[in-house]
Amino acid sequence: MNSSKIIRITSIQQARPIKGQWYDYYGDIFVSVIPRKKAHHIRRKISESSNKKDSRTSEWHLKWQYEIIEAKYGIPMSNTRTYEQVVYHNGEKHVIDSLVDNKIAVEFQHSLGVDTEEMDKRHYAHRALGFQPYLVLDFTNSSFKKFSARIDSKVIAKLEKWLDTEYYHNNGLFVEFKCSMIWMSKAFYRGFYKLESPSFENDLLNLQTRFSEIKDIQLAEKKEREIRAVRKEEERAIQQEWDRKQELVDRKFRNREEKFKSEEYKYFRKCYQNGTIRVLIDDRGKELFNYRSYIEDYDGKCHEKFHIYQSEDSNLCISYSTFSTYSKESYHTRWGQKESKKFTYRFATVIISEGNEIIAEFYIENGITKVKV
Repeated sequence: MNSSKIIRITSIQQARPIKGQWYDYYGDIFVSVIPRKKAHHIRRKISESSNKKDSRTSEWHLKWQYEIIEAKYGIPMSNTRTYEQVVYHNGEKHVIDSLVDNKIAVEFQHSLGVDTEEMDKRHYAHRALGFQPYLVLDFTNSSFKKFSARIDSKVIAKLEKWLDTEYYHNNGLFVEFKCSMIWMSKAFYRGFYKLESPSFENDLLNLQTRFSEIKDIQLAEKKEREIRAVRKEEERAIQQEWDRKQELVDRKFRNREEKFKSEEYKYFRKCYQNGTIRVLIDDRGKELFNYRSYIEDYDGKCHEKFHIYQSEDSNLCISYSTFSTYSKESYHTRWGQKESKKFTYRFATVIISEGNEIIAEFYIENGITKVKV
């Protein structure tokens, strides 16, 4: 590094990709940018360990460490450096990306392929040393809107492994998207909470208090959603009941027309035109009746057709069946031999019932109605 040209800069964006050129970024941090065809790889060295192999980093990482956290909490504000703090736990060395107020240990992770076991080791060490561990992941190439709508399967897949880390289980996982940052926790509605920019860096020392406030806010919002859902369900039920009643009115109106005019209700009218039968059903005519029919054939000679009128308003049922005999006749056509049936009407039976109880049964022949005993 001594043979390279060193230029002092105040912003990582000023580090132009020129081979062999180093930049004095923060007095004790030196960076160089190696030009590549598609991307620029940033190398970094700490001055007191400059003989050490260059450590890889990213512009996103450097900006968070120096231009955001250090500028807000470090030497310019407290005369205490926040970045690259070396600590030891059980004899093992750990370098914290940003240590704020000797309380908050923040790791910034640009490379998402890193082993999560390594990240868990950092969490254990930082917590054991009395720090509050936080981890920020770089998803700035992805859209929060697509993630929130669950339509970006690649982002969801990349995030999946981080949901099994100590940072997530202990409410210390943050994800920065292109224009948004979210706080991920099982305690939050939908598993995350969108932070207002620049809420993370501004509230860094009070995030645990914010965590409780957010849970309280979301709990209140949940109760409000439940109240709205109940109210909406009640309104839906009222609307459905109104629709049902209106449909019933419409059906009864159509049914009234059918009773007077429809061919299907021909035998229903016959019952009301028959003085003997009418006395039993006279007060039931305004009920809503459904119609169905079926045919029974006996020995290839007799034919009985049943006309069933079932009330929806009660258990009243009117069954009107016509009994006929028939003979078969064959005749020739240009398409071959055909067969027809010649029917002769014989009599009818009418059964008035309510539920399983038969109220009356009638036999009608030659215009005469008899009550069957």
